[in-house]
Formats: sequence, C-alpha cells, structure tokens
Amino acid sequence: MEKQHAYEVIYESLLEDIRSGKLAAGTMLPSENEIAAHYGVSRITSRRALTMLADQGYISRRPGVGSEVLPISQPVRTIGLAMANFGPMFGMDFVKGVLQTAGEMGYLVICQIGYFLTSQEEKGVNELVNAGVQGIIMIPLYEAMHCSDAFIDMTKKVPMVFGDREIIGLNVPLVCTDNATATEELCRRLYELGHRNIAFVSSSTNSTAVGQRYKGYRLYCEKMGLRSFSYTDVRSMLPGMSRQSVRSRDVVELVRFLRENHSVTAVVAHTYQVGKMVCEAIHQLGYEVPRDYSVVCFDAPQRVEEEEWFSHIQQDEFNLGVRAVQCLVQRIEGKTVPQFNYVEGKFVDGKSCARAPEWL
Repeated sequence: MEKQHAYEVIYESLLEDIRSGKLAAGTMLPSENEIAAHYGVSRITSRRALTMLADQGYISRRPGVGSEVLPISQPVRTIGLAMANFGPMFGMDFVKGVLQTAGEMGYLVICQIGYFLTSQEEKGVNELVNAGVQGIIMIPLYEAMHCSDAFIDMTKKVPMVFGDREIIGLNVPLVCTDNATATEELCRRLYELGHRNIAFVSSSTNSTAVGQRYKGYRLYCEKMGLRSFSYTDVRSMLPGMSRQSVRSRDVVELVRFLRENHSVTAVVAHTYQVGKMVCEAIHQLGYEVPRDYSVVCFDAPQRVEEEEWFSHIQQDEFNLGVRAVQCLVQRIEGKTVPQFNYVEGKFVDGKSCARAPEWL
C-alpha cells in the first residue's frame, strides 16, 4: 500500500473532526504554524492540507483572520406528490399533512398537480422519477385506466404509496379512510331514524373510494335485511366531465331514479357534490330535505346556509397526508409497509337528515 503524504494525514484528521462534529461550524482552526508544530511538519505541508479542505468547501480561509469551519451541506432529499387537483372539498388538508410531515422528516416535496387525463398523469409521474425523487405519493385519477407497461415499470423504479384510491393489481400500499365501515355508519344513523328504504348514489364504482363505499352500503343492507337501491352512473364527478351539461343530465337521471323508486326516503351520496345533485332532484319532484327525504354524504363543508349543513362522514385528510409520508419513508428505508393503512373518519351531524316521514 502506498504511504500517505503528511498533508494527506493532516487533511483526513481534520476532515474526520469536522464530519463528526468535534469541530463544529463556526469553529476557528489552529493557524498554519500551530498545525505544523502539532504534527511536526513544515508550514507548507499544513497549508496544503488546509487548502484541500477549503477547495472542497469544508472551511473558509480569510487572510489575517484564519480558517473557519463551514456548515456541512446535506444532499436534498426529495419525494414527489402527484394528484389531479385539490381544494377545500378534498385534498387541501391532505397536501398540508404531506408538506408538514415531509419537512419534519427532512424531505422536500416536488408536486405534479393539475391534470385530468391519465396520459398527463403518467407523464407527470415519469418526470418525478427522472427528477430523482426518493419516492412518490400519488392519488390516482382512475385505477381501471392505469394498465400501461410504462406506468407499471415506474412503480418498480421508485417506492410509491397511493392515497385515497389504489390501482388494482399493483403492489403499492394504500392510505385511505375505511370507507366501507364509514358508509355502514351513515346507513346505521339513517336506520336509527326509522328509514328502511335507503338508496346509494355515486359515480362509477371502479374507483377505490366509491367502490368501498358501495360495498359498505351493500353489506349493511344485507346485514339488516333491507332492500338495496343504487344509482352509480353520476358522470359529472369523473375527471374532465364537470361541464354544466353533464351535471344537468345527472340531475335528470336522478329525478327518474327517485321517481321509479318512490319508496326510498333516504340517500347516501358518495360525495358532497353528488349529495347536492340529489337534493336538487328531490326539489324538482316537489319534496323537501329533510322533511321528506334525508340525505347524507362524505366530506361536506359546514356553511352558514342551514340547508347546506349536511350530515356526513368527515375524512381526516391531514392525518391521511401524515400517514402517507410515514409509509413512504418506511418504504424508502426498505421497511415493510402494510398493503392497507386506514385513518379513521368521523360522523358530523348536520341538518340534512331527520326521522322517516309519516307517509311511509
């Protein structure tokens, strides 16, 4: 083995003390003469060691002042966040939870937000991978449409965690509300008010959240021996379909659904916006909420207008974001993460449900 030069020995000794924290940032190193005397070398040798440390950014050398230890710069650790959009109805608190927890755990978050096509989503996730993120938290647009080999390859290149909904067939952990249990809770509340003909209204059940809510509804009906009534073709809630013409079509179809199922007195809507459309259809039929129909949903804002105070399940979005980051960091560190990670929601009593009407 080649013998080290004296300046290399001095350099490595000082570097070890800097990296270990023994020589903290802001500490002034001994002078060239003091170092030379300590190691029994010439001043030229000690100067060469200090020059190497300065060239690599470990110290700052100022004539007439001396050599000061600089803070050791840490490489920036990044994670990606990919989601179509967010707002006060869903997503805003989730993003807050992700950003706060990532910061506390030493990660910078790079976001890809604002798309409505799976091709755009795939492109955004690919850009995160190419940017060198250590992992990605993603709320998929619509899992039934994520079947490309390129997307599957991306899930193998970098650790991922899905939030709110999953992509069936991919071994990626999911963080979400226990939607099935939460929907059973909504049905139970309606049942306790005397409702026996409860309907479920949603967009397509292909989505994880919607599918699990529908599952909870069916399970409750089976358990209680109730007849099930469901309409799962609300289209204006799908990505890129939020046009007024599509919403108007949905309300017309909901009027038809309620008219054909005239024994229904209560509706579980899978989102607040769907609940609003159900209320509009009820009003067009000449009835009122909650006098004639009770309507409950997920994630409703509480507003000043009394008629908009929905009884609902409020998802704990902030802690969903917190848990998503925690699960992702565990995956980045090579730890095992459960496939399903549930965060409990809570029932918020509002003004949209009442005892079953007398005409039953």
